[in-house]
Amino acid sequence: MMLQECRFMAKGAAIVVATTYEQTQILEDVLEDRPAAFLVLPAGPDDVSRVFRGVEESVNSI
Repeated sequence: MMLQECRFMAKGAAIVVATTYEQTQILEDVLEDRPAAFLVLPAGPDDVSRVFRGVEESVNSI
């Protein structure tokens, strides 16, 4: 439900979920509406850059 609200507010922007939960595959299976990516916290600058580059590449390939 919360992810749907984020999508509504973001008006089509890619949603990245930042979480301390390392088992993101389980989250993907539970969530009806999947985010563009997960960022596992704590995350350094390289991790953030990698996630956003991946989102950018996936959006540009559509």
